[in-house]
Amino acid sequence: GNLEQKMKPNFLLNCLALAACWITFQQQALCQHPSQVESEHSRENYFAALINFEKIPKRKVSAETRVTAANSAWALSLPAKALAEFDQAILSNELDSEKSEIIKFQKAIIHYQEERHDEAQMISQKLSSELSEHSNLHSKVQALIAHCLIRMGSIAQAEEPLVAAFTSAPYQHRSEFAFQIGELLVKLGRWEDAESYLKTIDNSDDLAGQAARILAEISLSNKSYDRASNIIEQGLISFPENFKDAWSYYARASLAANKKDYPKLELILQ
Repeated sequence: GNLEQKMKPNFLLNCLALAACWITFQQQALCQHPSQVESEHSRENYFAALINFEKIPKRKVSAETRVTAANSAWALSLPAKALAEFDQAILSNELDSEKSEIIKFQKAIIHYQEERHDEAQMISQKLSSELSEHSNLHSKVQALIAHCLIRMGSIAQAEEPLVAAFTSAPYQHRSEFAFQIGELLVKLGRWEDAESYLKTIDNSDDLAGQAARILAEISLSNKSYDRASNIIEQGLISFPENFKDAWSYYARASLAANKKDYPKLELILQ
């Protein structure tokens, strides 16, 4: 009887210990499952996603899981980790061509953000030659090539890829590239060419005000005073945030003085 009484507590303790071990094992197994990485990433718990990724045995890591981990690392401003996992995902040959193209583009962006513009330009240039005919990345890749060239000081050479980005972009996204080309051509002193692109931007577009401002500056520089005056006066109505500054004030006063419109000049100076 005494022996049986002594064994009961030990038996219960052993059962509790086994249960605790089993729960711990199940929790660890759950944490080591690739789906946890995706789950944490989708909830924007990027650090937790990376922690779970590191717990997964290497033999269980798929290319898709590596891509998710890479994106989590990128979101946490860990570019070296992101690039390493992107590289491993590509080398696995588990991804289709479209997914691989997206990852290569992401790698180029990371290098650009880290101011390794030559590396970003090289990756983008190579990717450009590999893209499938119907890829949605054509315009984005060309634009990145152009911006790399600009950052490296090759402004004139950036025109060709920017124009390629403009022509290959869906219609609803062309205004962005039209504006960038316009800015570039102004820097190159090719004002008429810049005007032809800036004028394609619709007045309802978010960039319309900035485009109108540049068109006004071009007209004033070309001594096309009537056109400059019309753009500025219309800009004050349609895009006041782009035309209520010191430059606009000076330009309106200069145009009024040039026309000898002294009542208007007096009104501006008040």
